[in-house]
Amino acid sequence: MNQDVNRDFPLIRAIRENVKCSLQLIANNSCLGYCPIAYYHENTTSFISQVRAVKMEPVKEYCTLYCHSQKLIDPANILASEWIRPEDIHYYEEIGVDSFKLCDRTMPPETIVKVVKAYTDRRYDGNFMDLLFSFVKRHKIILADPKIKKKTPIEGIYVDNRKLDGFIKYFISGDRRLSMDENLIYCRKWAEKAVTIDPQYRKDALKGYSRAVKNLIHCKD
Repeated sequence: MNQDVNRDFPLIRAIRENVKCSLQLIANNSCLGYCPIAYYHENTTSFISQVRAVKMEPVKEYCTLYCHSQKLIDPANILASEWIRPEDIHYYEEIGVDSFKLCDRTMPPETIVKVVKAYTDRRYDGNFMDLLFSFVKRHKIILADPKIKKKTPIEGIYVDNRKLDGFIKYFISGDRRLSMDENLIYCRKWAEKAVTIDPQYRKDALKGYSRAVKNLIHCKD
């Protein structure tokens, strides 16, 4: 199923009651929640993958720049991404979800092993960002700046997974999917205690994103 349903428990229950096929959810994608350009991003990704296959190099694209800048500007957006923690897998199994897909085959082998182990053990102590696809990959777009090279996205952003214990229960008990504003208000409260962003990293990264967007507009490398 599309990751947009991950925190819509009433909808997942309704789907389970009305279909006989197996249900699968993506557990560790970190796409921006309620993203206004999600479909555009999916389309551009399909074309970019072809370019990468030919050039064998990273491609600069606006959607990723927008996504990550929004998470740095408001850390609540990190928690509003509709990922599923290893510890919360059982809540989905209890309502009929059969399996979970983990992203992504393009991650380094050691990272894939770490992600699979965390979800197999159903527990991860440390920085939850370690498990989220897109954040575990070094972003060469912004890391071209020597200042930013000192910190990868994982090192610059720390989400204490233990402090997220209980986060999902609000969604489980709800009778509908939260609106974007409701979701951000709730996530903002949890972000205050669970998310830490290095101030210098935030400043340098946002500057790098802004520079990259300007270069895209003016067709510069």
